[in-house]
Amino acid sequence: MPQTKAAKKALRASRRRREINLKWKQKIKKLLKQLDKAIEKATKDKSTSTKEKEEIARLVSLTIKTLDKAAKKNIIHKNKASRLKSRLMGKLNKVWDGKIKLPKVTIPQVQKPEAKKHQNTKTPKSKKTKKEISRKIKTRS
Repeated sequence: MPQTKAAKKALRASRRRREINLKWKQKIKKLLKQLDKAIEKATKDKSTSTKEKEEIARLVSLTIKTLDKAAKKNIIHKNKASRLKSRLMGKLNKVWDGKIKLPKVTIPQVQKPEAKKHQNTKTPKSKKTKKEISRKIKTRS
């Protein structure tokens, strides 16, 4: 058990991060299992409807998006995310011979409010010449 105040705080933070990371990993596993089931069903039924193909395409784009976000947040390693995406696309290409079109996943851009321009209320100081500065120095001594 931690003894110092800082160690106790670190333990609390570690537990919070662990819970968040586990939720992300569970979400990834769930999506991958759903995709595997959908692809397996599509391979058994040679005549898959367009609705099923659209559903699989939606799941693929959602899975890829989730893997990329998890890799960006260092929940999983970027190479693992890449490997999982590669295997996923390999399975899809076996089923449809590369004829599936994935919907583009667009993330809405949030417009930033325009920054307020700083209004200078002070009057600028006048620049002094070298002669004026040297005169002040001479008068002091």
